Amino acid sequence: MMENYTAFLRAINVGKHNRVKMIRIKEILLDLGLTDIKTWLQSGNVIFKSDESPDTLRLKIEKAFLSELGFEVPTIIRSVRDLESIINDCPFSIEKIKHIEQTSNITCLYFAMANHDFTDADRQALESRKSEKEDYVVLKNNMYMVFDSGIRNTKLISKLKTPITVRNHNTLVKVLTLAKS
Repeated sequence: MMENYTAFLRAINVGKHNRVKMIRIKEILLDLGLTDIKTWLQSGNVIFKSDESPDTLRLKIEKAFLSELGFEVPTIIRSVRDLESIINDCPFSIEKIKHIEQTSNITCLYFAMANHDFTDADRQALESRKSEKEDYVVLKNNMYMVFDSGIRNTKLISKLKTPITVRNHNTLVKVLTLAKS
C-alpha cells in the first residue's frame, strides 16, 4: 500500500558545501520509482509516496545519492503518522514555548530526528553539554529541544554519535501539512 513519507536529507544545501538543486534531487528519487514527489525549501525536505518500508527507502535513497552526487547524504525517513506523533508528543508546554519566543523574539522549538534510538552515550553527551539556556527531551529516535537564545550557538548536539537531522517546529508543521495534501 502506498504511504506518504518525508525524507529529511542531512547537510544538503547548508553553507557552501553539498549544494544540490531540488530538481536534481527529485530526478534521482523519480529514478528510484518514488511518486508524487514534492520538495519544500532548498534544505532537503522531500515528500513522496512509496509502498516500501522506511528502512528500505533510506538505504536506496542514500545509495542513489552517493552514486549520483558523489557524496553521502544521510537520510531520515518519517511517515505522516510519525510526523503527527512527533508534533503531538512534544513534551514542552505551549506556555513555555510562547514565553521564550515572546521574550527573545526567536524560534525556540526544534526537533532532532535519528534513524534509531539515541544511545546511552548520546544521552551522557547531551547531559554534559546542556546549558541553563536550553532544555531537551529524548523519546526513542526523536529529540525535542528548546533554546532560550536560539540554536546557533548551542553545543548540545555537537558530540552526538548518532547521526541526526534537525528541523524547527514551523518547518516540521509545514512539511506535515504538505505531506498530508
